[in-house]
Amino acid sequence: MALQLEIRRKLIHLASISIPVGYLFIERDTTLVILAAVFVLSLSIEIGRLFIPRIRSRVHPVFAPIMRVAEERKLSGATYLLAGAWITIYFFEKDIAVIALLLVSISDAAAAIVGTAYGKIHLWQKTLEGSTAFFASTGLIMIAMRNLSVEQMLVGLFVGTLVELLPIPVNDNLTLPILTALVMQSVGS
Repeated sequence: MALQLEIRRKLIHLASISIPVGYLFIERDTTLVILAAVFVLSLSIEIGRLFIPRIRSRVHPVFAPIMRVAEERKLSGATYLLAGAWITIYFFEKDIAVIALLLVSISDAAAAIVGTAYGKIHLWQKTLEGSTAFFASTGLIMIAMRNLSVEQMLVGLFVGTLVELLPIPVNDNLTLPILTALVMQSVGS
């Protein structure tokens, strides 16, 4: 049951690949406006879900099948993902932002699915197997994109994996793209 829930959640998570892929074809300012609008809509729904019983009764049945228990009384990962995407696109170079956002869409999903299905060695709230899947998929993304220096790719690979693994108290949909982009851009400067 846990694996089925995680797969459903991560299929939706994979849909967020539309953000970095869209950003490849749409100008930065237009992308930021679109993301801001979607973020405001998401945040409005979240606030209604959390604080207005009438809205909660309508929204909760739709999202409950894919929500973690911890998200029932706080913002969902989707809202953090949108905020993280906006901040990453606003502050970082396009190539770096695209890669950092692909890590959230693909590598984070790979880590969660592999960790749930095969995880035996627990590290904090994650598993070594899930972190290995994150590391491997991030490596493939870095190699496929080929638009960063080797140093940027390596630091992004290791920092991204650490951010995914460590029990950072802020949602990793926000921290992962920002911190990974920050270190990759710092190395490239």
